[in-house]
Amino acid sequence: MASDTIHRVSVVIPIYGNAASLPELFERLEAVARQVQEMDVELEAVFVDDGSADCSFSLISEFRSRSPISVTAIRLSRNFGGVNAIKVGLRYATGGAAVIMAADLQDPPEQLPMMIAEWLEGHSFVVCERSTRTREDGFIVRITSRAYHTMVRWLIIPQYPPGGFDMMLVDRQIMEYLRDSAKAMYPQILALWLGFEPRILYYDRPSRPHGRSQWSTKKRVAAFSDVLFGYSSAPIQAATLVGAFVAAGSLAFACVVLVARLTGSTTVPGYAVLAILISSLSGLILIILGVLGQYIWRIYDEISGRPDAVVAVELLADAPVAD
Repeated sequence: MASDTIHRVSVVIPIYGNAASLPELFERLEAVARQVQEMDVELEAVFVDDGSADCSFSLISEFRSRSPISVTAIRLSRNFGGVNAIKVGLRYATGGAAVIMAADLQDPPEQLPMMIAEWLEGHSFVVCERSTRTREDGFIVRITSRAYHTMVRWLIIPQYPPGGFDMMLVDRQIMEYLRDSAKAMYPQILALWLGFEPRILYYDRPSRPHGRSQWSTKKRVAAFSDVLFGYSSAPIQAATLVGAFVAAGSLAFACVVLVARLTGSTTVPGYAVLAILISSLSGLILIILGVLGQYIWRIYDEISGRPDAVVAVELLADAPVAD
């Protein structure tokens, strides 16, 4: 039986070169919107075009003009990255909860009713953990993804799901922390870091029906660096321990040399040992300086006053429905 309260859930979808998958995504979102209407839930779609070079934004604008779904279309002035696109989308979301999902259809829209049902039952944080990966990911992607998830669990969030996740639902309370967070703070990691207990749903990750992944090795490394240096002090602690170990070793070696000198048993030192020591210590110093530089850069980036992203075009949906 329908209630007098209509809830609104915002679906935040960052877009970057997804023109091929958008028509099918629109169709499936409309089907899901009709399904959740029976749960007294209105679906709002917030698309954030992160500087796509294709016709993605034109397709979104056309969908907005004809779709029964409430649609907000945002276009950024250039590519600012998926994290910043998500943060922008959360700032435009008007629902009592928001779902973050990808536009490549590897985050199935059909998961939305189950996630919303959990939210209506009182769960403020719902994640969809991948129970399987597709063969198209390849051996290298599988290994690096597993290593990434293991490192996150080991160094940052012990309760991080072993299979990893991207698609998640957060209520208004968590949304406020995510949209106002520091730069390069990944929403999925931050939501777990906040301490909210996630309700985990499992799904088999489908193959990508259109195009190829633009998640390159360079982007993967950059993402891991942002997560590692943004959430963990482990690198600086490791650098401190290595520095202390080297200092202790140097002191012990100095004592040995001094004793040999005082006893008269010293010999003319060889250049090979000297060259190895100098090159090893120089490399260690550069590594430690690089670790420090990673943290210093993030401090500078945070206090520089630059915006996370610049909105070039905004096409707003209708006035929100009261929750």
